Amino acid sequence: MAVWWHRRGEYAKALDNYDQAFERGPDLSDVLRDRASVRATCPSIDFRDGPAAVRDATAALAMARRLGHLDSDWRSRRYFQTLAAAYAEVGDFPKAITSQKEALWYAITRVARAQGQERLAKLERGLPIQLNHGPLD
Repeated sequence: MAVWWHRRGEYAKALDNYDQAFERGPDLSDVLRDRASVRATCPSIDFRDGPAAVRDATAALAMARRLGHLDSDWRSRRYFQTLAAAYAEVGDFPKAITSQKEALWYAITRVARAQGQERLAKLERGLPIQLNHGPLD
C-alpha cells in the first residue's frame, strides 16, 4: 500500500505505511529503501529528510546484502540509486556520484542505463534527485 500512496503523491500516507510495514517486518530491506526514496526525492520539502534518508538507504543496502537480495540488476540498481539520491539530499555529492556509478553497473537495459546516466549528470552538476512519482525505478 505504501508504494501505491508514494506513486500517487500522497507522501504522508506513504511514509506512515512504510513505517507500519517496517514495524511488522524489520527485515524488509525494500521498505527501508523505498522510505529512503521518499525522504530523499520527494518534490515537497515537507517530507524530505536527508539524514534519515541516508540512514534508511544505508541500512537497506546492508540488509539486502545480508539477506541475499542483491541478486538481479533492477533490485541492486534501486538500492544504489536510492543511496545516491540520499547522499545528494545531504549535499554529499562525491558519495552520491560513487553510488550512482555503482547503480549504473547494474543497469543492463538501454532505458535503465539512460535514466542512470541522466541521474549521474545531475549529481555531477551538484543537483539533487527529486521525483514526482514513486520509488526510484
